Order: sequence, then structure tokens, then C-alpha cells
Amino acid sequence: MSVLLECYSVIVKNSKIISDFPGGMNGFKESMPSGHYCTDGEIIRVGFMQPDDTEKYIQFLESLGLVILKDDKAVDICVIDAWMGPWMDCEWLVADEFLPEDYPNKFVLYARLVDSKLKSVEKLEDIAVPEVWTIENNEFTDKDYEPSMPEDHEHIGREGNLDVYFDKKRGKKVYLGRGKL
Repeated sequence: MSVLLECYSVIVKNSKIISDFPGGMNGFKESMPSGHYCTDGEIIRVGFMQPDDTEKYIQFLESLGLVILKDDKAVDICVIDAWMGPWMDCEWLVADEFLPEDYPNKFVLYARLVDSKLKSVEKLEDIAVPEVWTIENNEFTDKDYEPSMPEDHEHIGREGNLDVYFDKKRGKKVYLGRGKL
């Protein structure tokens, strides 16, 4: 299979988590700062909306023994920015986009292991997504989506665990989820 790529994606091989992470896969899931993750059984993707949160999470994973880089190549962890691409060379991962026929104005970015059993995505169900994710209610998958810049946002408060901003460019409220880092 493959996993969804959206905003900032931290990807780790499941085999590495099972063999080296304290508590294995259960320990890994319990340590995640947010519930926005998905796995295809081969890799797991933890999603973030901010690069600072992404970097803090990587530091946390490194403190537990996972290795991000060796000789400028991804070892245990690969980070992919949905707009700018991978943060480092990662020989064990392939990233691509899927254009679902049922949603002609949408595209979905995904990643899979190079030696995955699945060689190409042919339907949306070939991509593992977080439980709360749907293509219909997701503007990141719109073909004409352009990420807004920080200067386009005015902070107007909090709702639960979300920071709320007014996006001056789009003329609407936007929500920023922050993990427990």
C-alpha cells in the first residue's frame, strides 16, 4: 500500500519501530503528539501542520534512538513537505501523486516503500489515510490549492486544541492543530 502525504509528513519504517522503539508499535502510537497518523503496514506517517512541530518530533524520535540522517541520506526517518518535497535524500521511499477519476479537481500525494508489494496506486483505497480524513472535505487536495503565508493570517483565538486564525487572503477562518510536544 502507501500512506497519505499532507502538510509535513514524518515517515518511519514499521519494522524499525517494532524492533527498536521502546514499546514497539504500541509505544510509538502512544508517544505520538497528535492523532493524525496512518499506516499501510510497512510505513507509518505522522502528520504536522507546522515545521517547528515537525522538527521537535524528529528530535524526540532521535532521543529514543532513531536516526534521521547518515551521510546526508535518510536512515530511519524521512520527512516530506507536501509543497517543497523531501527534506533529505531518502532511497527507501517513493513519493508520487494520484489523480482520482471520481474527483477530477483533486489530487492526493502519497508515499510507499521502494520495495513495497504495491507498485502503483490505482484507486484511492490504495492509500492509507488518518481516520478523520476525507477527500471531500480537504482543501489540501484541491488542484488549485495554494498554501497561504503566515502574513495572511491573523490569530483570533483558540477553540479546544486548535489555534484559530482569520485567513485574510481567503476571507475565512482556518484552524491549526498543534500536537502535545
